[in-house]
Amino acid sequence: REPLITIKNYIHLISLDQQNDLNNHANSYFNRITKAADRMEKLIIGLLEYSRLSSPKQLSKIDCNKIINEILMDLNALIDSTKAEIITESLPIIKAYPLELKLLLQNLIANAIKFRKKEVRPIVTISACKINNGWQFRVHDNGIGIEEIYHEKIFSIFQKLHDPSEYEGTGIGLAHCRKIAEIHGGTIWVQSKINEFSSFYFTILTDNLWENQIVPYIPDNNHVAS
Repeated sequence: REPLITIKNYIHLISLDQQNDLNNHANSYFNRITKAADRMEKLIIGLLEYSRLSSPKQLSKIDCNKIINEILMDLNALIDSTKAEIITESLPIIKAYPLELKLLLQNLIANAIKFRKKEVRPIVTISACKINNGWQFRVHDNGIGIEEIYHEKIFSIFQKLHDPSEYEGTGIGLAHCRKIAEIHGGTIWVQSKINEFSSFYFTILTDNLWENQIVPYIPDNNHVAS
């Protein structure tokens, strides 16, 4: 990230030093460069986080209700600005990797709010049910929906369905979610209807693992585009 930070710093210094001599076109160019650098920095951070998901981790007992409360505090500004309603059913205490599970749920909740319909208050419902060897979670929204042909594609890294000017993002968040579900022995999928809803499901299959178990290193076989 350091070369990118250097570029951003010099752009800022040039803008300040030459602010009286720059015309509207030049200012527009500098703004575009700065925004592009910001997007690149977010992308680099996302890739670093994605790569770290394969490092060894310690399993522990987690109260999912507390995890959700922490996430809602972290997303407070987004929730307030969109007037989103978050409905949380009673969630279980499970065996999981704490930071990774929080990241998975936070990504899904933030997306459910972000991909909302205009002039419609976003409503997000979080629930879970017991299944063999673990739990199945659902994050349901009343947003813009996803066409069926993209239901698998969205979980691949760098896959985005919308123009960045309309919905910001790096195209890494749902790839994170898939990888996190997989290190818990589970999977993730979506059911959706355009202009009505999206329901993201994921499974955590850790009931037969013991607490404090270390997950082995999982090599990442995905090829990342340059």
